[in-house]
Amino acid sequence: MQLETLGEAQEKQVQLPYFWDHHYPGYAGTAKFSLRWALADVPAEEGVAIYLPRVGNRFELSVNGHVLLTHLSTEAMRVSQKQADFSKRPHWVAVPEAVLKAENVLHLRVESDVLRKGGLNPVVVGSAQELYERYERDYRWQVGWALVMVAFNWTVAGFSLILWSTESEVRPREPLYLIAALTEFFWSIRMLDVVLITPPWPWPWWSFLVYAAYIFWIYGALMFVHLIVDIQGQRIQRTSFVVMLIGVATAAMEAFAGIDMPRVIWLGCVAVSLLVYGVWFCHRALRQPNAERVLIALAVIVNVVLGVHDWWFVRVLGGVNGHTNWMPYSVVLFGWSLVFVVISRFRQSMLRERAATSQFEFRVKEKEMVLRQDYEDQKLHLAENERLTERQRVLRDMHDGVGAHLSAAIRQIERGSIKPADLTWTLHDCLDLLKLTVDGMNCEMGDVVGLLANIRYRLDARMRAAGLQLVWRIDAEVQKINWMTMQNMQNLRFMIFGIFSNILQHADATQLEVSLHLDGPLCVFDFSDNGVGFNVDQTSFRGLRFLHERAQLLGGVLQIQSQTGQTRVTLRLPLKK
Repeated sequence: MQLETLGEAQEKQVQLPYFWDHHYPGYAGTAKFSLRWALADVPAEEGVAIYLPRVGNRFELSVNGHVLLTHLSTEAMRVSQKQADFSKRPHWVAVPEAVLKAENVLHLRVESDVLRKGGLNPVVVGSAQELYERYERDYRWQVGWALVMVAFNWTVAGFSLILWSTESEVRPREPLYLIAALTEFFWSIRMLDVVLITPPWPWPWWSFLVYAAYIFWIYGALMFVHLIVDIQGQRIQRTSFVVMLIGVATAAMEAFAGIDMPRVIWLGCVAVSLLVYGVWFCHRALRQPNAERVLIALAVIVNVVLGVHDWWFVRVLGGVNGHTNWMPYSVVLFGWSLVFVVISRFRQSMLRERAATSQFEFRVKEKEMVLRQDYEDQKLHLAENERLTERQRVLRDMHDGVGAHLSAAIRQIERGSIKPADLTWTLHDCLDLLKLTVDGMNCEMGDVVGLLANIRYRLDARMRAAGLQLVWRIDAEVQKINWMTMQNMQNLRFMIFGIFSNILQHADATQLEVSLHLDGPLCVFDFSDNGVGFNVDQTSFRGLRFLHERAQLLGGVLQIQSQTGQTRVTLRLPLKK
C-alpha cells in the first residue's frame, strides 16, 4: 500500500480490512492499494467481476492500468465541501475480457476523510454472476432496508403529528403524539445518512446534524416510554436533558474538531446506563402489565442490547472489520410499538368522544336536510337566473342591432324621401342581423374562425349579388381566443357586420379581401376593399363611431386607412388577457 497523508508519502504492507481512523485518527489522506491475482485462480466461465463490500470514502479502481470505476473528489465537491461517501453501499465492477491477463494487478486509490469510517474491506475477485448475486443481496440489506425504514419513520411521524394537531373541546392535544412524531423524525435523519452518498449540507455540518439527531432520538424515546409507564420523576428528566446536552457537545467536537474519543466515551457511558435503565424500566413496566407496557419493554430491551453491541463493535473496534450496525434495523420494533401505542391511545380517545358527540347526530342530520333543500333551491334559482340573463342578452342584442335598423327604416319612411333601394338595404341589414344574432346563440365562445364562417354563410350570396367579390384568407394556426365571452363574440359579430354593411352601401367596391392571421401575441382581422374611399378624420360618421366603440369594448386596437381605390380596416385582439 502507498500512503499519502500529513504531507508525506509512505509505502508498506497491510492486511485487509484496513480501518483508516484506527491508524490516522484526526487526519485525512489518500491510500493506494495494489493487489495481485492470477486469472487461473478465478472461475471465468460467466465473466470476471470485482466486488467491494466496503470502500471509502471515495475511490478509483483500475485493473492492469485500465480505469474501470472512479469516484474521486471533484473540484465542485471541494468548493462546496459536500464530499461524497461511497462507503455506504457495496460496489460490483465487471472486468472486460480485453483487460484481463494471466497475471493481473488491481489498483485501488482510496480517499479517506477525518473520522468518516474510511478504509477498505477485503476485495473479492470471482465469477461475475455469483458476485452480482452477493452484491444484490448486500445492497438490498444495506440500502433497500434503510429506505424502507426512512419511509416507515416518515409515515409514523406524519401519522403521529396529524393525531397531535387534531384537538377538540373533549380531547385536548396529547403530548405523547408529538414526542412520537419528533422521535421518528430524528431517527429518519439518522437512517438517511445510511443511504445518502452526497450529503445535502457540507460534511461537518451534516455530520453534526446526524449525531445530534441520534442523541435527540435517545432523549425522545426516553420521554416516550416515561409517558407510557407514567414515570413523572423530575430528577430523571433533568438528568436525561443534561446528558443530552453533553452528547451534543461531544458530537460538535467530533464533527468540527475531529476529536472522537469524547463521543466514544459518552456513547459507552450511555450504553451501560441504558442497559441498567432497561432492566429497571422493564421491572417498573411489568409490575402492572398491559399490552402497551409489555411491547414497549420488549422494544427497550432489544434496542438497548443491540445499542451496546453497536457501540463496542462499530465505535470501539471499527465497523470495517465486518461488523455492522444492527440498531438501525431493530428500531423498527420500537417504531411498531410506538404505532401500536398511538393507535391504541387514539382509539380510546375516539371511543370517549363518540359518547360525547352521539347527542348531536340527530341535529346534524336535520341541519343537513335543511342545507340540502337550500342547495337544491339555490341550484334552481341559479339556473333560472342564467336563463333570464341569456334572454336579456339576446333581447339586448336584437334591440341594438335589429331594433336600430328597424327604427332607421321607420324614420326613412316617415321622411318620405327614402329611395326604395336604400330602404331595401336597411331591411336586408335588419334581416341579416336577426339571422346572425340567432346563429350566435349556437357559436362557441372564442371561436373566431367559426364566427367568420357563419358571417360568410349568411352574407356571401348577398355580397356577390351586389357585385362584390369576396377573397378569404384564414390562417390555419388561428385557434380559439379563450378569454372571449358570448357578449364579446356578439360585439365582434356586430362590428364585422357593420364593416360589411358600410362597404356594401358606401364603398362602391368590386372586391373585398378578408384576412385572419396571427401576429405574435395578437389575432389580426384585416378587411381591405378597392372602393372609392373616404376621409377617416371625419368624426361625424356614425359607422366609424360604432366601430371604435365596439373595438374599445373588446379591448382591441382598431386602425382605419382609406384612400381612393383602397380602404383597409384592421382590428387587433390579444390572444390572452
